[in-house]
Amino acid sequence: GAAVVEAELPAGATCSVASFGTDPAPGIRKVCQCAEGGASSQLVRSELGVEWSLCAREGGACACPSQRVRFGVGSRWVVSGHATQGSLPCLAGSFRGADPAAGESKECWCERGRSRAEAARVAIVMLSRRPPDLGTWLRYHLGYAQVQHVFIQVEDTPEFNQTWSGLPLADRQRVTLWRGSTACSGAAEPRPRDDYESLQARQIAAMRRAKAEAAGLGAEWLVHLDDD
Repeated sequence: GAAVVEAELPAGATCSVASFGTDPAPGIRKVCQCAEGGASSQLVRSELGVEWSLCAREGGACACPSQRVRFGVGSRWVVSGHATQGSLPCLAGSFRGADPAAGESKECWCERGRSRAEAARVAIVMLSRRPPDLGTWLRYHLGYAQVQHVFIQVEDTPEFNQTWSGLPLADRQRVTLWRGSTACSGAAEPRPRDDYESLQARQIAAMRRAKAEAAGLGAEWLVHLDDD
């Protein structure tokens, strides 16, 4: 049900209307829940991963640093993000007139600031052959997608040096180049005879090589992508 009553009861109290003095939902089977931590737990609640702290009873003033307040009682609530600084009147009028539990005494609870999880450090590994637009590809993944580093094994791309020299220095500094089985030395290697038959084996080899080097860069995840 949506209606609840709360009370501080001694250990061993029965889960009955007599213990609470009122019946919040006549004719409906009810359950009792124990709030851990005693009286202090009545001031802070964690629901669905969000922490709320009691900031005002109905008619009072709620000071909420996060500016996100819920108004109601039990499991009936309306939430409003108020843009004004200072206190918010704990009244239905502050929530566009919405009354989630008509006829019952309500409360205002302030959402506590959510801690922001640190983004995972991700690196990309790829085999590249005549990339159509490496500059745009790098701008998207290094900039928009916030990838930390890119490992590229270049194959059968005679014009790659020209493409590489035209890229911004900031992007090039976040890329590790390989050609064939050795780190990039400026000399292009011939395309393997069984290019497609050995593709998966070369991809796995590149992943292993990147894994060994990624630890020194602080990368936590390696993702294999194509360059098109």
